[in-house]
Amino acid sequence: MKKKILISLGILLLIVLLIIFIWWYSPVTRINTNQFIPAEKYIELRCMTDATHPLRMTGIKIVMDKVERQSLTGLKKSLVRFGITQAFPEEIRVVFCKDTMNHENNLLVIVDFGRGIKLVRLMKDTLIQRILANPAVQEKTVGQYSIYHINPSGKTKFKPQACIWIDSGLIISTDVNLLTGLVNGYRSEAGIIPTGNLPDVTFSIDNQNKELSFWIQEQEKKLEYSIFPTIDSIERVEGTLTMQDIDKGTGKIVFSMNKMVPPEKQAEIESDIEFFKNVLRRIVKAQDIDLTAAVTTQNNIVQVDYQLTGLSRLKL
Repeated sequence: MKKKILISLGILLLIVLLIIFIWWYSPVTRINTNQFIPAEKYIELRCMTDATHPLRMTGIKIVMDKVERQSLTGLKKSLVRFGITQAFPEEIRVVFCKDTMNHENNLLVIVDFGRGIKLVRLMKDTLIQRILANPAVQEKTVGQYSIYHINPSGKTKFKPQACIWIDSGLIISTDVNLLTGLVNGYRSEAGIIPTGNLPDVTFSIDNQNKELSFWIQEQEKKLEYSIFPTIDSIERVEGTLTMQDIDKGTGKIVFSMNKMVPPEKQAEIESDIEFFKNVLRRIVKAQDIDLTAAVTTQNNIVQVDYQLTGLSRLKL
């Protein structure tokens, strides 16, 4: 009798494991994050954290360090570690854009969980509540997708107003209308969205409309100190970071000057960038991270090639 019970339990366990296996490895419709980048963007930060990028292990380590402080033990700690490892985002994009109607700045955060969305969706309402300290309330439906109104506690300059779960991703926005417009134009694509051989982190700042100039000038007024006098001569700033391993990263930052900048002013711009490089070196040194960098100028481009070591010691 006991033997039959054990056999039955064994078969039941195999069936459960088979169902979980099929559920986990069934195809996932991946979010195409490129379709959610507004034309009016002026700042974009993109982090690639899928299995092919070492930045994933760095991100998981940072999250697990925070988990360790929660005094979790035993099975609960193991389950949390497993969940974080499997559900950790594969791509994160942060975009600032200008509303051409009311001239306000809006923020979009786009997170692609990849296959991990299967785990995330099991606790999506709890996740939003934990992140924003308030539950999300469904506001309206756009096609097959539901946009949720959110009202996070606390005071921030960019306060999220809406979010949406779409394919393998989560999008949070400070403007419901902006999010609605982007969702209206979205076309879901099944399968894996090819990203090419991208660096772990990329960013771009468009200063043609002087958004960066205005921000720096505001900081200069607060500090009563000139930190980048030649910023109006910079049209665009782009940068990359590629993790060589969990401890070391290399990359470059490219400052593109206005084509009308005379050669004699290029030396001033390079001097300002050298100043920033030295300030940044002191900032990261406080985190026990070493920065080495070289600044070169060619035509209307100033390029900073840099290397960071000691990133495994970073604490957030």
